[in-house]
Amino acid sequence: MSAYGKRSKMLDSTDRLTADLERGPVRVTDAIVSVLADAGVRHVVGLPGGYTGDLFAAMHDHPDLRVVQVREESIG
Repeated sequence: MSAYGKRSKMLDSTDRLTADLERGPVRVTDAIVSVLADAGVRHVVGLPGGYTGDLFAAMHDHPDLRVVQVREESIG
């Protein structure tokens, strides 16, 4: 994809986020997940913990993202 295509896609994401903001408050986690999905991310693998719980919950709720959560082996 050309740099122009990426830029165009980024502008589309910004337009969608702006439209969401005009409808009312948007959670930061939902905005992050929307940008990831608009950028073409389809799979997320991560180790949840700490302050990432809300972000993982938003990713699980998004219909276009497949989230795989792993765990630390030392925990059991």
